[in-house]
Amino acid sequence: MTIDLISSEGEEFLSFVQQSLDCRLVQTTNAASYLSLKENALSFHSQNFKNPLIFDPTKGQLGYRLKRSEQEGLLKKALGNVKPGSVILDATAGLMKDSLIFDSLGYRVIAIEQSKILGTILSVSQKANAELSKIEIRIGQSENMLSQLHFDVIYFDPMFEKVGTALRERNLRLIKEILAMENIHQDNQVTFEKLYRSSYQKLIVKRPIKSKPFSENFNYQIKGRSVRYDVYV
Repeated sequence: MTIDLISSEGEEFLSFVQQSLDCRLVQTTNAASYLSLKENALSFHSQNFKNPLIFDPTKGQLGYRLKRSEQEGLLKKALGNVKPGSVILDATAGLMKDSLIFDSLGYRVIAIEQSKILGTILSVSQKANAELSKIEIRIGQSENMLSQLHFDVIYFDPMFEKVGTALRERNLRLIKEILAMENIHQDNQVTFEKLYRSSYQKLIVKRPIKSKPFSENFNYQIKGRSVRYDVYV
């Protein structure tokens, strides 16, 4: 799949993006979906949305959460006695919101994203933001990487079952478009079962509060108003 990329030759990360993705450098485009690289940020544009998908960990709700990460009570309860410095494998990175919270709480993080486009957006942001440098970003299916990686905790937050603000829903719909473009389909139950059968100190699964667990064999649950964490040890 080739996607149009609007950028100038002088952009710092242009060669990285061109090496990472099958993209065509253009000045303008009529494509329904395309990428733009400007001021060290890679964005995904869709004709279905006024604003593009862009990842900036320093702004908006995520920036606010990072400044108050010590107050992330539900996540901290789910982690329990997992010591800072332990390695957390975020099996579905998305826009890395929880990966960044884990990092700010003192954990080492491996964030795996199945989409090449989204993974490249994250990687460009990482190169441009020093605060992201400690997170290891990998692109591929997390369940296929388990034997290659060392980790203590697996964190699994399945996509498209989340609820939240209009901005979050917009971002999820844009990510869904990206996955459709890349012909990526994920069976969350199958992914969970592969993660569940792997070796870990703790498996933390984020679920909408009223949804069924992927397995009833959880050891305990941490419940909030709209979400809960099913924890397997």
